[in-house]
Amino acid sequence: MGYEINLGNGEWATGQGGMAMTVTDTDTGVKEALLIGCDRNSNKTAVNKDGLLYDVLPYEPSVAYIDGVGVLNNEPQATNLFLFSEDFTGSGWSNQRGTIAKDSSNPSIQAGKNSTKWQLTSETGVKYLRVGASRTGEHTFSIYVKKGNYRYIGLLNTNSAKTVLDFDTGNIVIGSSYSEVESLSGGWFRISLKYTWSGSFNYSGIYFTDETGVDLTISTGNEYFYIDAAQMQTGDKADSYIVTNGATSTRLADTGFQTPDISKWINKDEFNIDVVIKFKSISNNQEITLGSSSGNRLRIQLRPSGQLFVFFYANGTQVIQLSSNINLNEEYNIRVKSKSGDSKLYINDNLQDSSSVSFVYSEHLKHLLLSDISGSVSDIEAIVKQIEIKS
Repeated sequence: MGYEINLGNGEWATGQGGMAMTVTDTDTGVKEALLIGCDRNSNKTAVNKDGLLYDVLPYEPSVAYIDGVGVLNNEPQATNLFLFSEDFTGSGWSNQRGTIAKDSSNPSIQAGKNSTKWQLTSETGVKYLRVGASRTGEHTFSIYVKKGNYRYIGLLNTNSAKTVLDFDTGNIVIGSSYSEVESLSGGWFRISLKYTWSGSFNYSGIYFTDETGVDLTISTGNEYFYIDAAQMQTGDKADSYIVTNGATSTRLADTGFQTPDISKWINKDEFNIDVVIKFKSISNNQEITLGSSSGNRLRIQLRPSGQLFVFFYANGTQVIQLSSNINLNEEYNIRVKSKSGDSKLYINDNLQDSSSVSFVYSEHLKHLLLSDISGSVSDIEAIVKQIEIKS
């Protein structure tokens, strides 16, 4: 009798109340689902299969849909430094030559909410909506935007770092080296702009422009577009959106991901584990562990050097080490064959390393974790499309 344990590949359960993994009896086809939890004691947001932002409850793993595929999106702690992320009339926002109003006829990127319409008044001069602050170090400004009746929108982090999005093509026409755009449902985009601040007072915001990046100085008073969910955070990328309403807000890291006891479905003498993953950080060791408390475990570990290691431990002693190299922010299919005398590491179906060393696991492997059992390795920061164990 064989079993297939599947996390991902369409099996991720989205919505509130938990996330499921499935176990399938490969002889009978009978499938059952088990809930998985995590230790993140705070809400967060994620993009659902309809392309809308939804709330992820505390202790619930974050499943987001990226390019139409459900993935486990593990992130580090982050803080939205804007005091008001959705009320663009709130403290800190400076509105130059525009009117701001909620539009009940245009749904927000957030389910059940209305978007904000920013429409120009008929005046000559630079037109922007921005927040001023003094910051030090690398930060990323992001905002959700949608076309109204005007084709271009600009973002700025001080006057020296601008980017321009063409709504019609969905492409960044200026500033692609330091900005990113994500296309979502209903004509919405999330555009982000990173910048290294010097500590002086500067501005971040949006402005009306044309395809050259020049400020739109003449207006008929009819130009408008829609905006929602603004965020400013430290670092060089935009993580999941964090709601604020009068004060900064922090979303805790996704930590402590662990399955229930799955040992009865794993043949400890021979199994394969496949991981389809994109690592987002290698500032610290990142690890996936399949193991048990007695020291029988298999560790898939990425180090800051870009080296990928697979360690086999039997009764607390390392018996095998396999290795290869991978790059950050590239998707890989990592497959490990665990069999005494015939252990192998594949990356994208290409054999990377092998071992003929014999070993014996004295007991079954119980849990799958996105971290090290000992807690000495950082919680993983990655987009996980699938984890599959076959035995």
